[in-house]
Amino acid sequence: MGKSLKFKRPRGGIQKRRPGGAAANVPAVVSGGESEQESEQAAEISSGQISEDLGAAEADKRERGAVLAAGVAAAGRGGLRVLMRKGILARLPPLLADNSAAVRRAVASALRAAGDQGGDAAHAAIVKANVMPSLLGALTYHPAIAPHLPAPHQPPAGWEPDAADESVLCQLLDMLWEVCECSSAAVESFNGHGLHLLFPLVHFITPASCAALPKVASAAVQCLHVLTEENQAVCEALCSQPILLGAIQAAVSQEGSSPIVAVLSLGTLVNLGPSAHRPDMASTMQAVLSAALSHDHVGSSRAMVGGGGGGEEG
Repeated sequence: MGKSLKFKRPRGGIQKRRPGGAAANVPAVVSGGESEQESEQAAEISSGQISEDLGAAEADKRERGAVLAAGVAAAGRGGLRVLMRKGILARLPPLLADNSAAVRRAVASALRAAGDQGGDAAHAAIVKANVMPSLLGALTYHPAIAPHLPAPHQPPAGWEPDAADESVLCQLLDMLWEVCECSSAAVESFNGHGLHLLFPLVHFITPASCAALPKVASAAVQCLHVLTEENQAVCEALCSQPILLGAIQAAVSQEGSSPIVAVLSLGTLVNLGPSAHRPDMASTMQAVLSAALSHDHVGSSRAMVGGGGGGEEG
């Protein structure tokens, strides 16, 4: 569940960018070209300040601690090892539920940077630190998601809304599919507490939303594809809602769907099973698969997820 992959989803070329764009302003703890040992030594020096700041009562200090942690993680695996060894990585997930929007933004950047550097091991550590309740809450209360939920969810008292821009939302959605891709425990948590998010996830892949928020659409469709992999709870939830199923079918064929949204919507339908395929979709599905193999599709997919040119897949 959440583990058996048909093909590797594009991750945006993690060697070419910092996660989701929002960490691009994070100051690196070490400069480029320094060795892994040097990055680890620099991270050791920063770790005390990070720990102190993360536990501060003042939101600006908690934000500073998370920004420093993101810089350490982005600087190299040596720094990430320090964050894990000192228990700093495990302290970050609960701060996704911080009342301060600035703290949540910085924490999301730090967790994405850690995941990009450490891969499945870092994601497993993040899940073990109980990221899912905070992550699902941060998504539920995001102003771009709340209007599309099947029922209203009231944020905690004092909750500061996120900014209207898409960067934080992309960070959170990318984190969701990445942790669910490597952890069955994360998928089970989504099944138990996150099914309401299927409604906004499907909304984001409709042509109008895809045109307005293309990076959000890319992240949302990757969530749908991961969450439907060998996951009966999500598959049943989607198939039991004709509006949701129809929107996924439409995303495969309608004008306005980007190539990556069309391809991963098709993959989602495959995961849902034969009952999710309309009889008249055979030619459309073939056309989408053919387009997926084209050079133009590869280029547009990289542009959609924010990556650059070549580079190894994460």
